[in-house]
Amino acid sequence: MEGLMLEILEDQGYEQAAHLYDLFDRKQNVPFFCHYAGQVNTVLDVGAGTGRVAFPMAEAGTHVVCIEPSPGMRTQLESKLAKRPELSELVTIVPDAAATFKLARTYPLAILSGSFDHFLNMQERLASLYNIAQHLQPGGLLVFDVFLGLMQSSPLSPAGYVQYEGREYRRMVGSQALDNGQIQVTLLFEVYEEGRLIQSIEQQSWTSTVTYEEIHRILVETGFKVKGEFADYEFTPYYPEAALLVVEAICEK
Repeated sequence: MEGLMLEILEDQGYEQAAHLYDLFDRKQNVPFFCHYAGQVNTVLDVGAGTGRVAFPMAEAGTHVVCIEPSPGMRTQLESKLAKRPELSELVTIVPDAAATFKLARTYPLAILSGSFDHFLNMQERLASLYNIAQHLQPGGLLVFDVFLGLMQSSPLSPAGYVQYEGREYRRMVGSQALDNGQIQVTLLFEVYEEGRLIQSIEQQSWTSTVTYEEIHRILVETGFKVKGEFADYEFTPYYPEAALLVVEAICEK
């Protein structure tokens, strides 16, 4: 189309591509987390992102307190909420990080969906889980997922293709394992209209590697006791070869 110009954006995290996040996030974990949310009247969603998990929980009648540090992600979350006024009293947005948010009450449940991997070192993991524990009721439940083991370096490769509202969206992902145990992830999003590339967004994101043993040590040090461990979102018991670990842990403070 005439008047459209190729736009190239470089960014750290999802500040420029947050509006594309839901197009490519296809983790089948919403029913899993809703299973827990359905047992309480309010839940902390730590690292809520765009609200991909929060809104289904709210639709089921649970009050969801969304902790989200990213302005880009919060903008998408707020935009969704503005279009769903019937959920305005069920979704609360808190602009802060897992390690630093402060609220005046405690909760029966906290979830982290895809967030634990973004705690980049042991100090951040400990601080985040300790702070979450301070916001849970005694006996409250923490449920989170994490990918275990070392992610290998990989070249930029196709990782998704979506047709949406007359446009074609493509994603490419590459990764570089760093010496400090972190993974530098490169994401390239391309947007096409009528066969023409009209926007390219390249950004860097960081995750980290953590072991099964380290997770157990962190939980003990921050006042949690493991209740259950799963290898997927179908409640399959965890086994050592599994790449995904899903933990439910009780706050013992």
